[in-house]
Amino acid sequence: MTEFDTEEFPAFRTWRSGSQPRPDAYAYMAEHLDAASAFFFARLLAPDLVLERGCIILKDRYSPKYFEQWWSSEAGNTESIERAMNHLHLWDVFEPEGQAEERALEVLAVRIARSWELHAAQALPDR
Repeated sequence: MTEFDTEEFPAFRTWRSGSQPRPDAYAYMAEHLDAASAFFFARLLAPDLVLERGCIILKDRYSPKYFEQWWSSEAGNTESIERAMNHLHLWDVFEPEGQAEERALEVLAVRIARSWELHAAQALPDR
């Protein structure tokens, strides 16, 4: 996984530079992130899951109607159905401003994918 230096964020670097001792990322979150945003982001990292006919679907993305449509169009191919229904573009959720944020989203995408794998393995150990 590619590492990302938080000092690459211009807003974080500027905010942090005016203080001694230099505050950390937790202090930045405390000042800039509200509880609702933190809750929904945590749910993005460890989403509620639905198990339907062998498919693991993100609960927020699950709809019986759309599941049936995908089941029919993909002839029950669970991997294709999961790929389609769970597909998420971080760039649709977060609007990056500049190259640093673009790179951060690339790193974040890898971390979220790994988080989903670990979360699903824990939530559905028989799968």
